[in-house]
Amino acid sequence: MNSSLIRSNVLISDQISVLNKILDQEINLVSYVRTLEEKIKIYTKFLLEKQKFEFNTNEINFLKEFQSLPENFGKNEFIQDLKMIIEEFKKISKSKKLKIQLAIIDKVQCPKFHVDFVSLRLISTYSGVGTIYLENQNSNRKELGLGNNLKVPICQKEIKQLETYSISILKGEAYPKNLGKGIIHKSPEIKINEKRLFFKIEN
Repeated sequence: MNSSLIRSNVLISDQISVLNKILDQEINLVSYVRTLEEKIKIYTKFLLEKQKFEFNTNEINFLKEFQSLPENFGKNEFIQDLKMIIEEFKKISKSKKLKIQLAIIDKVQCPKFHVDFVSLRLISTYSGVGTIYLENQNSNRKELGLGNNLKVPICQKEIKQLETYSISILKGEAYPKNLGKGIIHKSPEIKINEKRLFFKIEN
């Protein structure tokens, strides 16, 4: 899959350059589908065997914070991957102030379809299932916030899900000229005894 695939307001590719396309006015979700280095997979599996944790940091302190993660094979490669993602997001967003979160999640955080009042948000699921989203043509926005999750998608069969390991950027309601157009999404279901290792950046 060397070429990009446009799905209305969504752009998915196996080329990291697709992330820059989030700046295009008509696009409000981009996703770079990638494979993950085996060392990083080993380390993330090790992390999931630990108790839950949550790091909330910024672009200045993230390396110091992440160095406090438990020692194991692949830790350095994992931290370098996080650093790469942060640097990529900084270049795209042109933001000097970032909110950065790395967490192990074992409960559904946002079960309802919704939009967020943020400018840009980068997400990557290192372990577990990916975030669920709707394309524009499958979105009934007038049903948002009314409590019936089944009425927000026009067609249940066309509900989409981001791939594990992918790096994705979501455009929110606070992005310039994007009010009423933010990507509709929700957290995936998490089965009993399952966990997600989730990475998030916002500007």
